[in-house]
Amino acid sequence: MNELYLNKLLIDSKKVDKSLVPYSDDLLNLPIKIIQFGEGNFIRAFFDYFIHKLNCNNLFNGRIAVLKPREGNLSKLRKQDCLFTLITAGLDKGKNIYEKEIIASIGEAIDTYSDWQNVLKLAKDSNIKVVVSNTTERGIKFEGSDKFDDKPPSSFPAKLTRMLYERYAALENVDGLIIIPLELIENNGDILRDIILKYADMWGLDNKFKEWVKGKNLFVNTLVDRIVPGYPMKDAEQIFNEIGYRDNYLTFAENYHLFAIEETKAIKEILPFDKVGLNVIFDEDISTYRDLKLKILNGAHTAMVSIAILKNVNFVKDIFRDEKLNNCINKIIFKEIVPTIKYDKNLVLNFANQVIERFKNPYLEHKWTDIFTNSITKFQIRLFPTINKYYEMNGKAPHLISFSYAFLISLLRYSEWENNRLIVSYDNRKIIVTDEVDNLIYLCTLWKELQNNNITIDDFIGKIINNKKICSINNDFAKDFGCILSQHLSNLKKQSFDQYVEYLISR
Repeated sequence: MNELYLNKLLIDSKKVDKSLVPYSDDLLNLPIKIIQFGEGNFIRAFFDYFIHKLNCNNLFNGRIAVLKPREGNLSKLRKQDCLFTLITAGLDKGKNIYEKEIIASIGEAIDTYSDWQNVLKLAKDSNIKVVVSNTTERGIKFEGSDKFDDKPPSSFPAKLTRMLYERYAALENVDGLIIIPLELIENNGDILRDIILKYADMWGLDNKFKEWVKGKNLFVNTLVDRIVPGYPMKDAEQIFNEIGYRDNYLTFAENYHLFAIEETKAIKEILPFDKVGLNVIFDEDISTYRDLKLKILNGAHTAMVSIAILKNVNFVKDIFRDEKLNNCINKIIFKEIVPTIKYDKNLVLNFANQVIERFKNPYLEHKWTDIFTNSITKFQIRLFPTINKYYEMNGKAPHLISFSYAFLISLLRYSEWENNRLIVSYDNRKIIVTDEVDNLIYLCTLWKELQNNNITIDDFIGKIINNKKICSINNDFAKDFGCILSQHLSNLKKQSFDQYVEYLISR
């Protein structure tokens, strides 16, 4: 193929298939109305895609200025005139979905560190209506070393505080902004607002500014859900041949998406996502959707990951090719997790069935080894609430989830530190374990003490169930859960992994 690259000239030349640009050239010249912190795959395949859909339907008529929150330049994105190709693919009620489109919602890309003055100038633009961010969960944090005069401050909230003050000081009777963090932390909007007010206090900014932040700006709590593997490295050349041009920002995402937003009239008026067929939920309380995602989708991932890896399964979709693993994940979801969730039964079951369909996505290569990261920490948040609720309802532990935890703990018996990495060698496999270092050191030390006969198995179990950082079991159930752990660990020594998993699934 000719070395054609995606940009406005390519679109103007009409050499691009019309199915990729089912909109007028006007979309490429809309004014900037949104400031966006973050340029990664997820936010482009999620929020930028949503804004593109609004623009295609003449419901927003504005584009996005992307700011890179960390050092680095965006020259490659600018070279493409901020255009990128999005492929969405998956299953919808059993039907295969595979769609391609050039997304035209980004209008400008600014290097925050090399062009901070331009960022501050943009903050004063009265056309700006929205700020959106996706800086990872660690991005929303307070850095006590940040200063007002830094060019720029290091943390995202400090940068935003400085920008808001610039807007407040420059514009008479200035309108505030709708601020929409997409970071996956609970009450993300409230937390971001409180950190900004903390910076205002530390920097000695006047009380009127703080009142303006609280009274004129809307900080929105959100929940986002879409699997975005990003650049399809393995298939990129084939895709470029199909579409007829090259794209450094080619992005792949599953077709499923969920955007839950704490409802306010102002948001729906400015960003009417619900009018363009997007799965966006405006609700005064989004905790239901957070619980469903955390307990069912994330919980199933964490409960299955150790089992899948030790069964030599590479991708999530592949577990459904194995009858035993298929039965295992269905039992975990529908027999152990779903019964503990006390929302509307149809809502819960529909969400669970969607999760199974998403896991089966034939286009998605979602690696179990990626999901394995921070599994001990994730277990505390995603699965111990389910274990505790299951105990309350049934007087016993869910046997597959409890085995998954026991097996995760047992893997560290076979671990050694190599070049500051913890490597598990089990069943002729080597697995890198990443998690909170203190927790890993604690568990590895316990195993060595047990193996050296410095402690008994009862001491070992007791030290695990009494450490709430690694075992968030309710005290009322701790003794029984300790017995279950001891039983699983004993059986794993007596039987092969395959034999024991097969026995548990058949129960």
